[in-house]
Amino acid sequence: MKRFSRMGITISIGLIFFMTISLAIVLLPHLLGMRFVITQDDAMAPSYPNGSLIFVRSEDSEEILVGDVITYYVNQGEKIKTRRVVAKEGEEIFYTKGDASEQMELGLVSSRNLIGQPVLHFPYIGHFFSRRVVNIAIFVFWIFAGFLTFITIWMMVEQFPSKARRTRIRSDSSEKTF
Repeated sequence: MKRFSRMGITISIGLIFFMTISLAIVLLPHLLGMRFVITQDDAMAPSYPNGSLIFVRSEDSEEILVGDVITYYVNQGEKIKTRRVVAKEGEEIFYTKGDASEQMELGLVSSRNLIGQPVLHFPYIGHFFSRRVVNIAIFVFWIFAGFLTFITIWMMVEQFPSKARRTRIRSDSSEKTF
């Protein structure tokens, strides 16, 4: 019984720690005016390898210069890319290329698709935040939550009969004294 109690406490502390770290990773960038994206190709390797977790700060298109790295939406927001600006047409149009590529990319980047400039990145950490991994983490979270609920209910049920038995014993002993 004590073993299950310790195990429940340990799992609870682990879940609280996991949830705190997850909230910090998700909320802290938003509080600092940033958002995070995950690179999905090696076009910017070795600067930003595939699976890098990149924190992006919103930037005005006027402040971006040739040679800067930008993050932007592609295919009407379906995909996000991070590339280096190689040419600029006015303040609204950017031409980009990946650091690992010899040629400029086809097409152009409009300022309305611009997310911002990378501020901080963690190589390969983004693999842990992919949609698949997040779904697995949610599944594991619910399994642990169900396990903790089961242990809690089981411990409560085991305590109720012992309290009822104590009450019955007290009432039996008080009847004998009269």
